[in-house]
Amino acid sequence: MIAISFALLGYQLAYACNFAMITPIMSRLNFPEHIKPIVWWAAPITDLVVQPIVAYYSDQSFAKMGRRRPYLIVGGLGTSSGFLMIYFCEKMGQAISKTNALLWSQIIFSAAFVIMNIALNILQGPARSLVGDVVPVHQQIVANTIATIMNGCGAIIVNLVGAFDIGNYIPHFNNEQFVFMVGMSLVFIAVLITIIFAPEVRYSGPKTEKGLWTEIYKSFRYAPKLVTRAAVCFGLAWCGFFEFLVEVTDFFGREVFHGNPNSSCLDDKNNYTKGVNFGMGCIAATYAISLMYGFVQPYLISKLGARTCFAASQFIEVASLIIFNFISNKYALFCLFAMLGVSFMAFNSIPFAIVAMAVPEQDMGKFMAVVNSCGCVGQQTANIVIGSGIMSLLKSINFAKPYNIQIASGGFFALLSGILTVRMIVPGEKPKGLNNTPLLEEKEN
Repeated sequence: MIAISFALLGYQLAYACNFAMITPIMSRLNFPEHIKPIVWWAAPITDLVVQPIVAYYSDQSFAKMGRRRPYLIVGGLGTSSGFLMIYFCEKMGQAISKTNALLWSQIIFSAAFVIMNIALNILQGPARSLVGDVVPVHQQIVANTIATIMNGCGAIIVNLVGAFDIGNYIPHFNNEQFVFMVGMSLVFIAVLITIIFAPEVRYSGPKTEKGLWTEIYKSFRYAPKLVTRAAVCFGLAWCGFFEFLVEVTDFFGREVFHGNPNSSCLDDKNNYTKGVNFGMGCIAATYAISLMYGFVQPYLISKLGARTCFAASQFIEVASLIIFNFISNKYALFCLFAMLGVSFMAFNSIPFAIVAMAVPEQDMGKFMAVVNSCGCVGQQTANIVIGSGIMSLLKSINFAKPYNIQIASGGFFALLSGILTVRMIVPGEKPKGLNNTPLLEEKEN
């Protein structure tokens, strides 16, 4: 199961670089505040468009190397290309134009960000579907928990590299550059491990005669209630979590360490960098808690049920996103934000496990894409409603702590996700799992 999930570790390595470094890089490249959310739109929009297309063609693939491997290869190479473009965006901008170097750097950075997100979606969907394809039904909760643990490991590695400022001790690198080089190298290695060791064989099942867009439309329009309800809870959960991941490093740099990346004062810039590094350490702690919780989640699900565990994780997030507004100590904030790892583990494993247990193998990719696409909609909703809407309003009235409200607003969507969990359908089958203990025992109401 670990080898099967390594591609998801690579995916999360790249995604962690996105969340931890993209906003600070945009600040350093002097992107206007109203442009930053527009650049971030590239992530959920490409998710929404690319994932269903990749799911359709990978489900229909009869390639000798398997249905998913070709897409893992393309996704891995594309992700590495995006890393390289971001790494060299400033030098490329200066090479194109001496007078408008900053503008060209911004354009190249934006293009690289889009390329990276397209490649990540080519990688993620098949990597998730591969877990559903080759793991037995009765081990899906365990398998998806391991997959999310691998996600957490990837994020921990990237954020610890940034948090300890390792790049500044390496000749010819700064910390930002070193994070991206580590990310690019490990993505390649992780994807290669899955390609080599995953026991995927050539698909020999039925092939649909329906066209691409017809099949995508019907996947969403006629998805089983089990899929749609899991997808809605997943989308709302991502809506609640997204602003935290996008803004927490900037939040620590500006609000906690009182820095400014665009200030002419060197102390302000240094304070901002220290805050960003501390924020990356906080994200690493969040994923570390996610990883540790992953080892006990299957046991808790067997005792309490999947819905109860999912709802409880969302309510923990709601409480954390309310309480942090009354705390100024950086270490207390660090510990509080780390608890969001419980939510991350639950909403990134339980919905996918439910779908994998219930849908036939030939439909695995498209229904996983339905769930993933709802997560993309959740991210885009957070970006538009909170990132563009609420933040623009707060800054127009010179609100004292806009970044606090930006992150805290996610608690509303996490609350909705937790409440709607009561409608989530969990397969009532009680197969023999690890230690002959049923992993899921809930039935549809």
